[in-house]
Order: sequence, then structure tokens, then C-alpha cells
Amino acid sequence: MIKASVSQVKADFSKYLNQAAYGQERVVITSLGKPKAVLLSFEELERLETLEDALVAQDIKTRNQRAIEMLQAWAAEPDDTDDAWWDEFERELAENRLTFREFEFEENEIPT
Repeated sequence: MIKASVSQVKADFSKYLNQAAYGQERVVITSLGKPKAVLLSFEELERLETLEDALVAQDIKTRNQRAIEMLQAWAAEPDDTDDAWWDEFERELAENRLTFREFEFEENEIPT
């Protein structure tokens, strides 16, 4: 990982761009000594996005499993539920719907 100030990157942008694109180096751009941005290759961005997509899909799958388990517990003993249980279940469903809408799936890639 390379660190460079904004002024250094401005002065020699092509050098830093090539280090990120071809040298597979992440360039941390600093301002007043603090990290502000990162310059990285397009391939690195794709890898990071793929990893992020997989983590989000796994999270959705885990949440869906939790909702299924809650319903199965209720189905086993429906008279033992109270309003707090339903509130929790509705929160789980609302959270799943929100997460699902935020995530962009390719066609036929929706997790089950």
C-alpha cells in the first residue's frame, strides 16, 4: 500500500494511476496527513464488490432462515405467542425486505 498526499497525486497522477492499475498497489490519498480516498485497480474493485455481494447474500439467507425458524416455533405451539413475538417477527420481515431491495441481484441469482 502506498500513501500519497493530494498534492503529490495531483502532481503525478499518471504515476499513481499506473501503480494502482498495473502494479496492483492500493494508493491511499491523504489530506493533512489523514486518509481521504483510495485509488485501486478496476479488478480490485470488482473483487471487493463480489465479496460484498456474497456477504450481503449470506446475510439475507441467514435472516430468512431466522424468520423460518420463528414461524416453525410458532407453528409447533401457536398458543404460546404474544404480541412481543409478533413485533419481533415483523421487524425481521421488514429488515429482510429492506435489505433485499437494496441488493442488486443478477437474474436467477436471488438467494433462497
